[in-house]
Amino acid sequence: MSEQPDDTKLADDPLYAGLKPVIYGENCPRVEVPDLKDGQPHWLVRAKTIRLLWWLFSGILALTVLAQLFIDVHDYFTVDGWFAFYAIFGFVSCLGMVIFAKVLGLFLKRPDTYYDDL
Repeated sequence: MSEQPDDTKLADDPLYAGLKPVIYGENCPRVEVPDLKDGQPHWLVRAKTIRLLWWLFSGILALTVLAQLFIDVHDYFTVDGWFAFYAIFGFVSCLGMVIFAKVLGLFLKRPDTYYDDL
């Protein structure tokens, strides 16, 4: 991120005469924070609840993969009959999309001062 010049130096510079310094976040919309009940945040944002939900959803995902042991899978191709093929395929596909987005971002990103230079 580029360094911001000191506001006192700007006031003395004739190039910046009449300009006021920008206070970052001055015009940003504010999000209302819900009131805390009994001094506790909402149950969905507590660290204990988030940890519990991670374990719960991980268990559900593991059970869906293990269910393939008890269910006869009718494969159309040989590879899609392998154990946990769809879980692995989904993970690799998601990983590929993230890597593609990162590489694409290298070509599409602009410097921090892109709109200032226009």
